[in-house]
Amino acid sequence: NLRETDLRDPDARLPMRVVWSLWEEVIRRQPDPSLGIRFGSSGQARDLGLVGYTMFHSDSLRRAMDRLIRYVHILMDVLELRWGARGDRAEIILQSEPEARVLQRPVDCRLAAIVALARQLTSKPIMPVEVRFCYPEPSDTSAHRQFFRAPLNFGQEESLLVFHGSDLDLPVVTSDETLGGY
Repeated sequence: NLRETDLRDPDARLPMRVVWSLWEEVIRRQPDPSLGIRFGSSGQARDLGLVGYTMFHSDSLRRAMDRLIRYVHILMDVLELRWGARGDRAEIILQSEPEARVLQRPVDCRLAAIVALARQLTSKPIMPVEVRFCYPEPSDTSAHRQFFRAPLNFGQEESLLVFHGSDLDLPVVTSDETLGGY
């Protein structure tokens, strides 16, 4: 159960069973298949608190994503992000709890948030080279195509984003490594 006191404390951490219950209720009340993408794409680095500020002050997108991957457990203890590489491509792999395999919108939200952060931090219209989803292809992928502007592959073993390596070398427009280093 979610209590009002949980919502008043900005530093409170909700148990994952509560988070999943909230997602299930939101999906029940709002069956829009683009909901996860809309949620994720509307986020800002500052919404991530201290983790977002370390990203905001990084010198490059690669360093910002390094910090997100390193500190993601501060945001959600069951979520894991990791790097992968294929030639001149870099992958950000979303390791998620088993519930995410059946709930499309949380996966969409997390992947869209990473792309939105990359675009915000660099002020560039970064497009992934490919996006993979661990759930089956939904009947309507128009929001996915419009937001990601990249090849989409559903029913994959892992959910991940593939970027051009050169995109990760782009500078963060608000870079201040002294602040980022703190």
